[in-house]
Amino acid sequence: MSERDPPSGAERLGLVIVEEHPARRLGRAAALSARWRVLALESADSLSRVQRAERPALVLLSVDPAHPGAATRAAQRAKTELSPPRVGLLCHGRVDDPAALVLGCGADGWLGGEVSEATLNAWVAQVMRGERPITQDPAPRRGLLGRLWGR
Repeated sequence: MSERDPPSGAERLGLVIVEEHPARRLGRAAALSARWRVLALESADSLSRVQRAERPALVLLSVDPAHPGAATRAAQRAKTELSPPRVGLLCHGRVDDPAALVLGCGADGWLGGEVSEATLNAWVAQVMRGERPITQDPAPRRGLLGRLWGR
């Protein structure tokens, strides 16, 4: 039995991913589905209802680096449920101070950048252990035109 497999006879814990981008949503769901019972949502509009019905152990919210407010508000709402899950923030880009966002909304961790399946699974394990990891992969090297335009 590998570390990714659930203990024999045990039901997999629930995990909800909220990600607007279809390819990222499906990729993250696939990466985590070996160990978790994954439910992927396109938006946080129905998160409270899903949370009450499914009682997930973990909610992963995608953060738009240009407008993080929607995800941080969803994290705050998720943490106010009677039996709140752990809440992790995922961001495909970079932000200046991810720790401030995590502390400001009561989230349990931050994962930024384009990450591998192994990195995602290791980070989720840290969140579930209560470590509050703030992990931001280095930005990919941009070409000359991208550096000139600041993108």
